[in-house]
Amino acid sequence: MYPTDAITIYDEINGNVTDTLVSGSNAKTVLGVSFQQENISSDTSLRCGTQIIAKNYATNLNYNPLSYVCYDTINILKTGNDSASVIVTYVPRDVSIPLLNGENGTTSVSTSTKVYIMPYFTAGEMMISLFLFVLCVMLVMQYIAKGLSVFNTKKRYMQYGGGDVEVRDDL
Repeated sequence: MYPTDAITIYDEINGNVTDTLVSGSNAKTVLGVSFQQENISSDTSLRCGTQIIAKNYATNLNYNPLSYVCYDTINILKTGNDSASVIVTYVPRDVSIPLLNGENGTTSVSTSTKVYIMPYFTAGEMMISLFLFVLCVMLVMQYIAKGLSVFNTKKRYMQYGGGDVEVRDDL
């Protein structure tokens, strides 16, 4: 299932043409593409700037799921004189960066060239972290208690005197 902000574009193009689908230099993630060709006399390609994302090579291209992040203009380059229809689904963001609510999207705060990602934790992760922290503290306390028990000076000694056995406590 696509994110709720996914956009699907249908474009019918005729002849030898370059058609711009989405312009701008902001992040866009192409989620899927499909080409349908009228004849086998031409090729159609989907491009991010000059980089080819998908190409049909004179035949139909069934719907292909993608996850291609583009920071340039998304356009279609078609050769030949026949017609072709193109379906492109994209989201206007980079889906590889997680959102605070668990979906994917841009959650970064950017200054001129630095990008900082804001972390997030679920309630389950917080509970597990707290449980592991308590276990680690208990383990450290156990080691400290064992180490301090060596210094216990109140011990019982047996002393033989004459023929009697005497038990006493030394401090």
